[in-house]
Amino acid sequence: MAQEDCASVWLREYEANLLLFSNPANTPFCIQEGTNHIFVSAPHSFEHVRKEERKAAEPGTGALALMLNKELGCTIAYRTSLAGGDPNWDESSPYRSAVHDVVDKTGCALLLDLHQLSPTRDVDVDLGINGGRNVMGSTWIAAYMRDVFVRARFDAVYIDSPFAASKPQTVAASTALRCGIPAVQIEMNTRYLMPSYEEYDPIRMYDALKTIVRHMEEALAR
Repeated sequence: MAQEDCASVWLREYEANLLLFSNPANTPFCIQEGTNHIFVSAPHSFEHVRKEERKAAEPGTGALALMLNKELGCTIAYRTSLAGGDPNWDESSPYRSAVHDVVDKTGCALLLDLHQLSPTRDVDVDLGINGGRNVMGSTWIAAYMRDVFVRARFDAVYIDSPFAASKPQTVAASTALRCGIPAVQIEMNTRYLMPSYEEYDPIRMYDALKTIVRHMEEALAR
């Protein structure tokens, strides 16, 4: 089977499992340690509650994280239950605390926090770096990532627009502050990650993420 076909099968299987699986009796998230120095987080891969309102899952983010773990050895975190609040909003979060502990333990050099962007927005990808603060001033990281997505034929690729990951309780901002490593919140338009949309092309998104992970592992983990 061709590599792209394999990736498509993985994505469908992982998405199906994330949508169906719930384990409220145990931890509301899962962490799988990897072999490289890039941490990939998917805090909204399962439904979550924000301000007492139930929010939809972003299963494409969890599936992409699982694929990056399987193929490239990224350490990953993803949600598996409705329990546990919203790791990208709540003042305190066991998910964020666990991510920080594993970053420290494994010596990860970069965190990529994956999210899905509303399909109504005229944005393909948004890279949130909080004006450079979340990447420790190394804005070249976001510039490189933007170039990768543009070369992958995503036209509307922005930095800090519409979301900058500026609030300290976001996974990206808290990890940068607590762990002292660059962290980027990557918002990907849902049109590319859900098959009900004409633009559906998750493997193109995955290939861009793979390029980023491979380059950043070489550039940062020396």
